[in-house]
Order: sequence, then structure tokens, then C-alpha cells
Amino acid sequence: MFSRPFPRSLVILVVFIAIVNIIAIQYYWYWRMRWFDMPMHFLGGMWLAGMLLWFRFFSHPALEEPTRFSRILFWGLLGAGVLGFGWEVYESSVSLVTIGRINAIPDTLSDLCFDMAGGFLGSVIVWLKIKK
Repeated sequence: MFSRPFPRSLVILVVFIAIVNIIAIQYYWYWRMRWFDMPMHFLGGMWLAGMLLWFRFFSHPALEEPTRFSRILFWGLLGAGVLGFGWEVYESSVSLVTIGRINAIPDTLSDLCFDMAGGFLGSVIVWLKIKK
């Protein structure tokens, strides 16, 4: 097997997320549009899945390329889920320190669902690319 270079699509995605996030903070979109964090979590889940899948399967020549969709899906959802959960813990900690309360449970669950949905789509995209 051979290693694959870091995907440009992941660089473009994270730069896009960063630019939109900077604009959203500047113009208070997260507070004015309560739904705005949903697409951001979705895109973040896609990026996390893509990063973990590249690192796990394609970053080094000695790594074995996955042959089953279930392996791609497992690692993609694991990346989006674990790192998304970590982000929610961080976000709750910051909320507790700065405003004195933790975010609502439905918001946290929604964020995690969007992280996982993005991780699922990211996994599907990786699978389709390696089967091409």
C-alpha cells in the first residue's frame, strides 16, 4: 500500500468552517439565529470523520486500506462522536465558568446528532472516493 497526501478537500472544508465561524461570531449569528450551530456541527462532524479516516487508513504507507464500508463507518462515527462529545464537554465547561450555567441538554444532544450525521456523510464520501 501507499500513503495518500493530506486531502485538499479537508483543508478547504476546515478553512471554510473557520471563515464562516469568524463571520458568525463577528455578526452574532450564533445568538441571532439559534439554528446556526446545526450546520456548523454537521460540517465539523464531516471534517472530524475525514481527518480520523485519513489518519487511520491513509497517512502512512504501512497502514492497510479499508475494504469494508463498516470499518470506514465505524472509524468515521467514532471520530465525529468522541471529538464532538469532547467539544460539548468543553463548551459546557466554558458556559459554566462564564455565564454560570451549562447549556440545555436538548441543545447538546442536537449538537451531537449533527456531529454524527456529518460523520456519517463524511464516511460515505470517503468510501465512495476509495471505491472509485
